[in-house]
Amino acid sequence: MDEAFTGVEAQLGITAACRLTGRSRATHYRRLRPPPPRRARAPQVQPSALTAEERAAVTELMNGDEYAELAPAQIWARELDAGRCHCSVSTMYRILREQDQSGERRRQAVHPAKAVPELVATGPSQVFTWDITKAAGPVKGVWYHAYVIIDIFRRYIVGHTVERAESAVRAEELIRKTIARNGIVTDDGEVHEVHSLKRRAANATRPIPIPPQFVRMLRAHVKRFDVAPDGRLFRNQAGNYVDAAAYGITWARAREHALTRTERTSRLAKRPYDLRHAGISFWLYSGVDPAECARRAGQSIEVLFRHYAKFLDGLREQANRLIEQSMNEWQRVSQGDPPEG
Repeated sequence: MDEAFTGVEAQLGITAACRLTGRSRATHYRRLRPPPPRRARAPQVQPSALTAEERAAVTELMNGDEYAELAPAQIWARELDAGRCHCSVSTMYRILREQDQSGERRRQAVHPAKAVPELVATGPSQVFTWDITKAAGPVKGVWYHAYVIIDIFRRYIVGHTVERAESAVRAEELIRKTIARNGIVTDDGEVHEVHSLKRRAANATRPIPIPPQFVRMLRAHVKRFDVAPDGRLFRNQAGNYVDAAAYGITWARAREHALTRTERTSRLAKRPYDLRHAGISFWLYSGVDPAECARRAGQSIEVLFRHYAKFLDGLREQANRLIEQSMNEWQRVSQGDPPEG
């Protein structure tokens, strides 16, 4: 375009060339006579501007212990109330912005990233998960609560029950029975923890007097099934410990064959441990010394007195009669009368 304008200008003149090429004459003359270059202006210093020392003092003031968590407007107002005016509020913001401190000045709580708890099972009966699901009943508006416990390794339902309402007691009972039936692997990888005898040495023995009939039964059992590698008399088919649920099932079957109908409905047939209480109570009632009862039961005398305190208190009259009988016998002997019997 410039070359065409130059060729036309030489023949027609500037005005006709501008009209023909569509160029403004003002633009043409401005290009012929460009404005002189402007001289660099010296930086202007504001008379009221803060010096570097004053800016550092303001920064130190705002970051001090008294004002570290306050906004510049609050700092400016408090300093003004104290009769001091260092700079304007906008200058305070400008100083903070230059030092990248114009954000939240208060100390913020640190929230470290929380890892989602994750349970990993490398074998059965290591991790159980459970939930309660509502199930529709046979009638509209009737709902049941299905408690389900799943072994996450086997993806197998190990416990379940259906209730009419949510109950913490029923949930605890279901979990306890499920653990007793399936077992939970301990920290050392075993299904059961190994506990030593309470308050006894590692190789201590304890004699337990038992009836001859029971001795014959135990010998027949050992002869037929032998004992476990660790010396236990009873074990399950896999050679492991017999859990509480198995004892309960065995006792429920045994009492059907060994007890009468009346005995099965008594309190003594409810749990196997009730027979132990009944035996100790019978010994005490028969006049056996409490220390001997404790030795036979494998308990300390303190434990015996604590658990059978009410029963021992009921034997007070019997003890009084024995003491009175002994006193009368001693009195007859001291008077020269022959002892009875």
